[in-house]
Amino acid sequence: MKNIRYFLLATLVLLATTTMFADNDSSKETGPAKVSVSGTVIDKLTNETLTGVTIQMVDSETKVYSNPDGTFSLNGLLPGKYEVKISCISYKDKVVALDVQTSDQNTLSVQLESVEP
Repeated sequence: MKNIRYFLLATLVLLATTTMFADNDSSKETGPAKVSVSGTVIDKLTNETLTGVTIQMVDSETKVYSNPDGTFSLNGLLPGKYEVKISCISYKDKVVALDVQTSDQNTLSVQLESVEP
């Protein structure tokens, strides 16, 4: 019975030390870096910023809305080519090609045209 206790105690100590020294460095990169795209949506005629505009990645459920100052940000994108649909009530929908790079300078400026002239 004493031998079993020593065996269990040794096993527990071994597991504890293994866990303590395990390499749990989450800062290591495990794939392509994800980047962000920021932008602004404005009225084509008046150059005023537009609030509440829907910015959606085509063929995806990823969707954001423009802020009161017309700005938006799409986060967590992998570098590559995308299509983005921009839509707002009283404006014509617009689809824009977007080439996301690994740099921090991924910006998109969109002008929407009113449905009524």
